Amino acid sequence: MTRLLAFRDRHPVIWRATATVFFIATALVVTDHVAGITDYTIAIGASVAIVIVGLSFLTGFSGQVS
Repeated sequence: MTRLLAFRDRHPVIWRATATVFFIATALVVTDHVAGITDYTIAIGASVAIVIVGLSFLTGFSGQVS
């Protein structure tokens, strides 16, 4: 486990790229094996999460739009 953490600290770009590829591959496999309505629900949830993150970046901690 410590070797994995050391690799993460020494090569953060490679670590993030590997994690991104892993999560995208997992998402593609999951959406391929679920029903259409479940796939649609996952897509709506992901889009709402992206909107929430975007609004939190826009407003910041104070909650005001500058």
